[in-house]
Amino acid sequence: LTRSIRLEVESRINKYMGQTDSQEVRKQISDEIFKILKDQGYYLAKVQIARRPHRGGLLYEAVIDEDFPCTIARVEMGFKLPSRIDNPFKVGMYCDAEDIRNRTNQLESELVEAGYNQQRIQTPELAFDPGSNTATLRVAGSLGKKIHVQVNTPIKTPGFIMAIFGDDLNSMDPTITDPD
Repeated sequence: LTRSIRLEVESRINKYMGQTDSQEVRKQISDEIFKILKDQGYYLAKVQIARRPHRGGLLYEAVIDEDFPCTIARVEMGFKLPSRIDNPFKVGMYCDAEDIRNRTNQLESELVEAGYNQQRIQTPELAFDPGSNTATLRVAGSLGKKIHVQVNTPIKTPGFIMAIFGDDLNSMDPTITDPD
């Protein structure tokens, strides 16, 4: 295990300290560890919880075989991206839930910058194939309409004021897209 995964596993299973030993508690610990590994992209991980006496109590040992990480074999977008927006999801990337979340946020930010303020991107789904240890990433949603705001004024700045302040007195910042 990597150090970050190990620290996360240790911090999550500390809540089971002091509980009465049972098959159910060991199953909960195993499920908790597997969820952490799955979020990191290790869908084929195997977790075994062993117990042994230790200093008048019990010691749980977690034997973890994370196997190879799942990779993205295909990306299915439920909408067409504008030509100048790059798809952040690539074939071959790991099935890491946090990385996918970060890439989704990055895509949403780029779309807002491009004027798609009403876009709705749903949480991407992974369809895992255990035979090949790959997944299809499905990204559903819609872009909405592109919003472009331009304010024109028929009022011309008087010559004296224009000489002092320039012609920008009645103009509006074109980067403002919020109607409020």
